[in-house]
Amino acid sequence: MWNSAGISFRPGRASMPGIYVVWDAARDERLRAAVRVHGRRWGLVAVAVGGGCSNRAARDRWGRGRVAHVGVGLPSMCAQALVSLGGAVPMLSLPSLPSNLPGRSVAGVRGLGRSALFNRPWDYIVKKGLGCGSKVRSPTLRQSRLIAAWKLGVAADGHRLLLCNLSRAESIMRRHLASAGGALNDAVLCTCISVELRDSLSMVYYPGEVCHTVTTDAHLSWVGGTDGGRFVTAQETAAFMGHSSRGGFNRARSVFGECGAQMRVAESVNSRVADHIGGMVHALTPGPFATLGTLYSGCFDELGRGVSRVLGPLSCVFLAESDADKRRVLESEVSPIHSFADVSEVKGLTLPVDVLCVTPPCVDVSQKRRAFNRLGGEAIDLKARGAVSVSEHLVAVTEAVRSGSPSVIVIEQSTGLASHHPEAYQSFNSGLSRLPYVFHHGSVEASVVCGASHARDRLVWIGIRDP
Repeated sequence: MWNSAGISFRPGRASMPGIYVVWDAARDERLRAAVRVHGRRWGLVAVAVGGGCSNRAARDRWGRGRVAHVGVGLPSMCAQALVSLGGAVPMLSLPSLPSNLPGRSVAGVRGLGRSALFNRPWDYIVKKGLGCGSKVRSPTLRQSRLIAAWKLGVAADGHRLLLCNLSRAESIMRRHLASAGGALNDAVLCTCISVELRDSLSMVYYPGEVCHTVTTDAHLSWVGGTDGGRFVTAQETAAFMGHSSRGGFNRARSVFGECGAQMRVAESVNSRVADHIGGMVHALTPGPFATLGTLYSGCFDELGRGVSRVLGPLSCVFLAESDADKRRVLESEVSPIHSFADVSEVKGLTLPVDVLCVTPPCVDVSQKRRAFNRLGGEAIDLKARGAVSVSEHLVAVTEAVRSGSPSVIVIEQSTGLASHHPEAYQSFNSGLSRLPYVFHHGSVEASVVCGASHARDRLVWIGIRDP
């Protein structure tokens, strides 16, 4: 809770360390500086802020917009990589979003796959109860034990709802227990924790807080609190990501099932981010545009749809997606002239397009992938794996440029590429600089920059053909 003096507190617990924090301009500036360095690792942020600040207080102050996110982009590792391009053509900064865009009207977005709830926070969506009563899953015995051990039926004072992704929370709990040693698998299931410790570890989100979307485990998001508990439904995840629960999403459910469709929609681009990127393209070059080609299109090709919403309806000349089921779902929505089972099939063809959208898979460069490996996943050389993947993505972009000669190239990727694979990141930038385009490049944060209700940092490249 907050009072008019900017004091963060919870009623009845003012004596607890880190709960009673007086925020002033100096402390807000330390918070901004700490987030620039550490990102959203709130334990490290709280230590940097000092003065008895807890990670919960820092997260509350930041997530609820009480401090302006001025000058905060990527964490320092990403920022250093952004400016260390080693002889490549200098990347220009991303443009600001214009106030009036053609796709902002209701008519401009109707029928292009966006939900009417695209701008709503998670608590509003779950209160609507989308899809409840149809296929609400019951937790397994193991999940029930975790829910009880973490007291997910109890919300902090002043709240009735909380949101917890069981997979993400378990990863946090494992890291917490690892410092004490012992058998993690047994300890995770047997350790009961207090509400205070759970909240201090940032294992749950409360209404008004910006939450993360865990793509591969989106079906494990649990809504708890005093009003009972249940898993978030597939329709709610779709609404949270800004996707319509009709059309392509219904087809995805028929192909992948409830959990499968939920994971596919969570791994796609948030509609707010897609619209924002489309707006940046419009700010750089208003067109006109008529045709679109996409690589690594996924199940919904939300990036291509966002660009189309802003720049005007674009006819899909080609799409390329290696997953046959995803490709079948997308084909039924966008009716492309050409549909390829692999990005390499574009090579040697003449497929002129105005806009080329590329959304390479981030599994080999993402932070979650690395965290999974640290927690005992398969033994792989992540650095080599990421370098190979990024090299393949660059080849695909180069061949598509030769085939389509697009006026604009739009590429979106996880910031894990810059923070965890700086050499591959610089190699990718260098490869792009050899193309006949002027690239504008930077990071886009879904909640801070685009106004989405979840936190997800993405790298964006917008290339304008050099006349």
